Amino acid sequence: MSINSINSSATQSNIETTNINQKQLPNSNNTKSTISKESPLPNNKDSLIATNKIQEGNFAASFQSARLQSMMPNTTQCSNSNSKSTSYEAEQIINANTSLFNLDENKLGKTLSTIAKQQPSLVKETFQQLSSSDKVQVAQAFVDNLNNNNGLKDLAKSPEGNKLLLETYNILSNQQSILSGKSDPRLSTISKALVDAAKEQTKPVQNATTSQPSTIKNTEQLKQLQPKELPLNAIPKQGNPQIRYELPDKGEGYVVYKRNDTNRNYQKADNVAPELIGKRLPDQIATKETIDKLQVLGKEWNKLHPERPIQIGDISLPGGVDTPDHATHEDGQTVDIRPFRNDDKQTGVTFKNKGEYDQQTTREFIQLVRETYPNAKFYFNDPQLIREFPGIVSQQKNHDDHLHIIFAPREGKK
Repeated sequence: MSINSINSSATQSNIETTNINQKQLPNSNNTKSTISKESPLPNNKDSLIATNKIQEGNFAASFQSARLQSMMPNTTQCSNSNSKSTSYEAEQIINANTSLFNLDENKLGKTLSTIAKQQPSLVKETFQQLSSSDKVQVAQAFVDNLNNNNGLKDLAKSPEGNKLLLETYNILSNQQSILSGKSDPRLSTISKALVDAAKEQTKPVQNATTSQPSTIKNTEQLKQLQPKELPLNAIPKQGNPQIRYELPDKGEGYVVYKRNDTNRNYQKADNVAPELIGKRLPDQIATKETIDKLQVLGKEWNKLHPERPIQIGDISLPGGVDTPDHATHEDGQTVDIRPFRNDDKQTGVTFKNKGEYDQQTTREFIQLVRETYPNAKFYFNDPQLIREFPGIVSQQKNHDDHLHIIFAPREGKK
């Protein structure tokens, strides 16, 4: 693949000028002070050897040669100098992996993977200097080599490495949108590495928490965290009696929103207890299995993001009877969950609101659900996540602001 080559004639000219200046230094005390500001310079023979090694793809030799020639600013200088130094090093890496103006993308990706942990900013700068087409192929080779050497999760552990992987993710996902929805498996690989690193980093916090005495001190508090089982005379006669367990309104790793706001009251035709007639039907009712799954997810999510609880909305009405608010939600297994926000507000957000929507945290949550319950199905309208996770279905209406999750295949009436 063709790239803009570094102006080798200009580089050679700078070397020759520097060598000339060295020859003109007077033999005096000023000579010592001047030399201390610059690194020793190689002779013409050394420069030729270094140049040959650059052409052979030896980045280490080219990097050292540049330092010896004082063409690279010292890393202890000001931030502007650091930026210039990083830019120059990136040019040298690209040049070292270029032969006859053709970039070896696989070789460059492998080179970047070997220095990513120590110098993530240098890798980012190298990506920025590549053309769009070269960038994608280099990113693919970069991820493949890290994955083959078990380096993805290790890189994700550091803040700078985490940012680098997110940038790599964006490079590949942007290209994927051009390919009309073809899923690059590297996207899931990067996402899993980020999630695994986050899990590992929260283990000390988890251990510290579990070693402390429980804050639940009495039986009443324990009962509040257990799902409430509705009596059979609270289930409309046309309903499924298995759908009678109510999600507690608070729990580890989750909160509820818009609880019991469904526009459906008990009627005489429901054949329920007389005292319930005219009262609102609760709308977070599920099978016992679904409640258990939600509570397990809450506990696992709390290990990753204790400050960002899952926000759970509508599930089903008692017995899974018809609800005017949904075309579905009649199986006790379907749950609405809000996507995540960039702040700690427990309010809704749509995927289109780029300023408030936290796509990465939403991605982590979907990944957790997939790992914990592989058969779960999703409706959600974020086109990027639809491409990344095969099986997420886009719905034209009403699924911009929540993930519609089905924890088991539907049975009976849809």
